[in-house]
Amino acid sequence: MILRRLALAGVVVIIAAGAGIATRDLRAMLAPRGDEQRASEPGNESGVAEAPSPRAPRWYTRRLDVPAEIGTWSIRISPDGAAVAAITKQPAGVGVCVAVDKVSPPSCQPPVPSRAMRYKLAYPPGAITATLTKAADVPENGGFMWLPDGGLAIARLDTSASALKLSMKSVIVTILEADGRTIDVGNVEGGGMPALSLSADGKWLAVGQTQPSAVRLIDRTTGASKVIGVDFVGLPVPLGWSADGRVLVGKDSTVFRMAPDGSIDRMPGPDGARLAGVASVSPDGSIAIFRANRPEAEGASALVDGRWVALPLDALRSSSIPIWVTPHEVLLRTAANALQAFDPRNSSTRDLAYRMPGADPRVLAYSEPYLMWRDGDAGKIHLLDTRSAYDVLVGTTAVTNVQPYAGGGFLLVHLDSAELLTTQ
Repeated sequence: MILRRLALAGVVVIIAAGAGIATRDLRAMLAPRGDEQRASEPGNESGVAEAPSPRAPRWYTRRLDVPAEIGTWSIRISPDGAAVAAITKQPAGVGVCVAVDKVSPPSCQPPVPSRAMRYKLAYPPGAITATLTKAADVPENGGFMWLPDGGLAIARLDTSASALKLSMKSVIVTILEADGRTIDVGNVEGGGMPALSLSADGKWLAVGQTQPSAVRLIDRTTGASKVIGVDFVGLPVPLGWSADGRVLVGKDSTVFRMAPDGSIDRMPGPDGARLAGVASVSPDGSIAIFRANRPEAEGASALVDGRWVALPLDALRSSSIPIWVTPHEVLLRTAANALQAFDPRNSSTRDLAYRMPGADPRVLAYSEPYLMWRDGDAGKIHLLDTRSAYDVLVGTTAVTNVQPYAGGGFLLVHLDSAELLTTQ
């Protein structure tokens, strides 16, 4: 069985199955709380209306009408929430299939070649379900990933005779656009979907390779590529882009800044740390967070205006991938499970005025300004408005993964179904 590695946009967390998620439709939205004028309440005998208090997040869910041809486990939503991608499943009655686990496709013999499907997401007026209309599909057996601009990158293993002679595996990558057009990227090193990094201007995709060591730049519109050779080994590591259009590579004690014309600038990394790739870049590209490991601990450092700022260890406690709660602030979670926001520009910390209760709370996903988290003790899923620290219960843990999309939305994937949670 070929292992599929699905590179996901945003933060996706796999969690255990349990009872069903609470569902409410458009006719049963959560009523606002605490925003009434309280002139008549006890303790306010003056009759003067008090300032309104924060209101609870309003949310509702729509069940996703999942086509029978796709595996629910593979559903992934685009960053803007306008489209969904998934992989076809083994047709019923074909071959012998054995379950692997609750979140992976079954192992089938003989397997039927799979395809990656791209669907347009629609919300019929008055309906409590969201529908999927197929836009296009292409062969797949190496995974897929959404690009930030809405393109769908799909990989299939190169099994040609020339490829099989090489010691390093490679995949053939195709980008499937919203209108069904495809862009052939060609062969990329790796045994599955490579981590493609899109430049801020949308012109280039960057990916590292090891044979030979180089950064490959791929024209986003044509698929043509150029290779920037490097004089160090150890690629690929996670790459990022700076605001001025340079590829960022953090390796050992050096940051390499590579321009599309092939020029390379070098700058030293933080003192006493070994860099292991770019962990995340702020939405505007002005702050780059690198994995910066020291002998005593694994950590992260931010590169801001040419200087290094060490991130508190609390930044990695909240998520393995830093979460940007604003364009310049990273989510922190203290040892006491209190939530804060850290701004690397001035090393300031802002209290979000909320502490997640329980012994083992877990951050699931973030879509500004909402944080979805799970109470590890009670097994309940919460939605927190980080602006007001207002938290509401939205259900239990019967989901295999949670995916954020723009505008405060979340896709909740179950073992055999999926639904969209929308906020207002």
